[in-house]
Amino acid sequence: MYSKLIRRNSLQINKNMSTGFCLFLAVAAILSQHVRAGDILVATMTYGSPWMDVAKIAEVLASRGHVVTVLAHASQKSDLMRKWPTLQYETFGDPEETPLIKELLKTVPTALAFHTPGLLGHLSIASTFASGPVDHTEKMLGDKKLMAKLKNSHYDVVLTYPGPSGGFFVAQYLDLPLVCTMRSMPSGQDIRATGVPNPLAYVPTGTSGLSDRMTFMQRVMNVLLYFTMTTMGQMVMERGFDNVARRTIGDNFTTSVALAGTDVWLYQSDLMFDFPKPMMPNMVSIAGHMAEDVKPLSEDLEKFVQSSGDDGVVLVTFGSMIAAMPAEIADMLAAAFARLPQKVVWRYAGTPPPIASLGSNTKTMEWVPQSDLLAHAKTKAFVSHCGYNGVAEAMYHGVPLVGMPLYADQYDNIARMVARGMAVSLDIHAVTSEEVYQAITTVISEPRYKEKADQVSTHLRDQPQSPMERAVWWIEHVIKHGGLPHLRSRAIELPFYQYYLNSPSLIGKSMSTGFHLFLAVAAVFSHHVQAADILVATATFASPWMGVAKIAEALASRGHVVTVLAPASEKSELMRKWPTFHYETFGDPKETPLMKEVMKTVPPKLSFSTPGLRGHLSVASTLASVLLDNCEKMISETQLMTKLKNSHYDVVLAYPGPSCGFFVAQYLDLPLVCTMLPTIPTGLDIRATGVPNPLAYVPTVLSGLSDQMTFLQRVKNILVYIAVATTGQIFERYIDNVAIRTIGDNFTMSAALARTDVWLYLTGDMFDFPRPMMPNMVSIAGHMAEDVKPLSEEMERFVQSSGDDGVVLVTFGSMIAAMPAEKADMLAAAFARLPQKVVWRYAGTPPPSLGSNTKTMEWVPQNDLLVAEAMYHGVPLVGMPLFFDQYANVARTVARGMAVALDIHAVTSEEVYQAITTVISEPRYEEKADQVSTHLRDQPQSPMERAVWWIGHVIKHGGLPHLRSRAIELPFYQYYLLDVIGMIIAVISAVLLSCLKCCSFACGMCKRGNTNTKKKTN
Repeated sequence: MYSKLIRRNSLQINKNMSTGFCLFLAVAAILSQHVRAGDILVATMTYGSPWMDVAKIAEVLASRGHVVTVLAHASQKSDLMRKWPTLQYETFGDPEETPLIKELLKTVPTALAFHTPGLLGHLSIASTFASGPVDHTEKMLGDKKLMAKLKNSHYDVVLTYPGPSGGFFVAQYLDLPLVCTMRSMPSGQDIRATGVPNPLAYVPTGTSGLSDRMTFMQRVMNVLLYFTMTTMGQMVMERGFDNVARRTIGDNFTTSVALAGTDVWLYQSDLMFDFPKPMMPNMVSIAGHMAEDVKPLSEDLEKFVQSSGDDGVVLVTFGSMIAAMPAEIADMLAAAFARLPQKVVWRYAGTPPPIASLGSNTKTMEWVPQSDLLAHAKTKAFVSHCGYNGVAEAMYHGVPLVGMPLYADQYDNIARMVARGMAVSLDIHAVTSEEVYQAITTVISEPRYKEKADQVSTHLRDQPQSPMERAVWWIEHVIKHGGLPHLRSRAIELPFYQYYLNSPSLIGKSMSTGFHLFLAVAAVFSHHVQAADILVATATFASPWMGVAKIAEALASRGHVVTVLAPASEKSELMRKWPTFHYETFGDPKETPLMKEVMKTVPPKLSFSTPGLRGHLSVASTLASVLLDNCEKMISETQLMTKLKNSHYDVVLAYPGPSCGFFVAQYLDLPLVCTMLPTIPTGLDIRATGVPNPLAYVPTVLSGLSDQMTFLQRVKNILVYIAVATTGQIFERYIDNVAIRTIGDNFTMSAALARTDVWLYLTGDMFDFPRPMMPNMVSIAGHMAEDVKPLSEEMERFVQSSGDDGVVLVTFGSMIAAMPAEKADMLAAAFARLPQKVVWRYAGTPPPSLGSNTKTMEWVPQNDLLVAEAMYHGVPLVGMPLFFDQYANVARTVARGMAVALDIHAVTSEEVYQAITTVISEPRYEEKADQVSTHLRDQPQSPMERAVWWIGHVIKHGGLPHLRSRAIELPFYQYYLLDVIGMIIAVISAVLLSCLKCCSFACGMCKRGNTNTKKKTN
């Protein structure tokens, strides 16, 4: 398949070192690994809830030895130093002047909360509020002395909360890596800055208050609101910020460019909070980072809480920005609280409601320790405006809510809590005292609310790394590597017409891989799932099986019982190689599986000949027939399926494509975990996850393209996608027929794959180009590269004999043992000219040109020779792809700068020699390979640990349906909003036609009037 090159220094393995001491050193190295102390610049607004979020992260960074400097308005410095003494400060503005944004935060929220100003009123308020962040940014960027001082300093990264501040301009001005933390940007600036698709058919727009299950009119509303919010964001906020930047730091600084330079986006959202939607690799969830530190209550408050007895306590707060409320609303709420048997702790800073309304069970306080109270065992319910931090804390501690949203994203927050089944929503503008009382009584007395809240809490707490640890790890990861440009999508560089011209919204659904945050080793080692029964249903030969078997071995070593479905003829060999597994068999024990036979002939046929379109279709047909044969033999064995049905397995692990294990999961009604290469070439996983696939910058598998495509390459990308998708749908129809004949009419491939709880992709961020992903798409790239054993004595002696020149490893994969004599001789002649020793996996007759420096072997310990896979250990490549995804693989390594690609059908011996010499002699290849290796190794959890954790997570919770996207349930016309677009066009056409008719009528009346006038004159 390709050549891999290795240096002598990568083979220094101390064979005398004991296994125990190796393990000790490995664990010690992992646990003691720290990033150097960095200089972190925090450039954001220093008041309100956004600042509280950033300050929490900044405090933890400072506690880890980093120097954290905050840019703050001079009037805030003393207050900030008193509350956050571990942080350093650089100031701007007049110390005697109260910042405009601080004044606005006292008036605007109240104006929005308890009034209904209408559309024009909302636009006016939004415009007024926008002046605050713009003023704050102008004072910060306009301080020439401050900016010069920052320019001359040596910061490593900028941390900001975009929206309330233009701190992203500071990163752009100082040319520093940028980390943004935020909840969401209703104006969609983060969507444009990341290039992430935003399918409005199932992704509700911020402030809409909608869920992912929308009616037709709700989807219309969602589309209109999205365009309204984005237009306002561009015309008001973005234009205001750009004008400030132009006046202060120069014409080359714009909001869109500055935000597009963000290395990592830390989102205060979670898979249990948000509805499943596409994400890019640099979009990271840190939901709940504010809810972790819980302190005991004060003596006075604890006494009041304990006095509630078995009835418990209700916590009431409407946020830090709403200290008081209109008297009539406060009186209405007080009357409802007074009727409750529970004690009530109410954050309320205004004049207390009349004694007649305020009950003796109610304690008002100007400030409450919200998270500490929610964590208290006596707390039964939370009445809230549903600000994000409060909602996140309620979810984390498992407390049911009664939500009365006031403005902005609070409508979205309560919609998500209601969808999770742990909340009741009320309209504060219309609600009565009786309705408030009934809502609180309902969430306390009906067990389903507490059960759902506990379920949400369990999911949130079941993480091998806390949200704060995740946030800190990513910031330190950015510092360590000086930025993460490889995570930024190509989409942000494309002009509008290129991005949307090839949009898959006109073609079909597509795929993504996952980039999920992965988690501290110490936490992983301390986290266990009870022993489970795992059923592995996949083809038990070739490379797909090797990947699954590796995971299954790790699961078995953790005490799980792993049972493999295998052809009866394979059982003895499987038991010999993998004795820790149990086996259930199907088929004739004396018959070699047809798939195994075909795998010996088809790959060589594809590899060293050019069969043309008809030939490729013939090969594809042959492969499809053997897949169908394997599938039918497995699921048609009634006795086996009945036995499985009567067993008690916890999860099915399958590799879709070579087998139909997904049907087994659907038949047994069990959770399903699929592991696979970057994608099923036919795009079946794309349709099964509902993930968008922007063909303008996401290359189709088999195309051999990168994300930097010319016009003609984008055309090719679309045509290849249509071809493989069509092939996939034809294959799907045949495999559905197999299921109908064997297990019933209700079983289809699309429905079975759509049930998948987690997709484990054998790929990673340094391999794949940035593209959208869904929450249940997880990368486990490199899981095969972890276990390294010493070489045999003979092999070690040959390798060591290479001296300083080192060794070149050559292999064309497990499916290609031999090749045409002329190809083998051409390669042998090239290898013979090298000063390096050559280890070549080759099973045919030795070529005449074979040099004395070349050792041929029928099998080589590839992983042990390389210590890890080429990318994982930083080994340059010369790639000669033969078939299938190999073209895509070499395109990605070439794009990373660590490989040279050759065409095996046309290459000459001289070109092979020159390519190998080039990647060895030119330092840039090894430098790039080392850079890739460093990124791959810099993870808080190994790929295998990540795979095992996710499978354990599925087992523990009996499936993860909340991670599956609503997109897979939508019909085509709804997914692509064709009905919404049609209605909007119809309305616009009707309005234009009416205007045209009115104008025509008016012109006719004028003409008739002029005629009558002329007649009278005559």
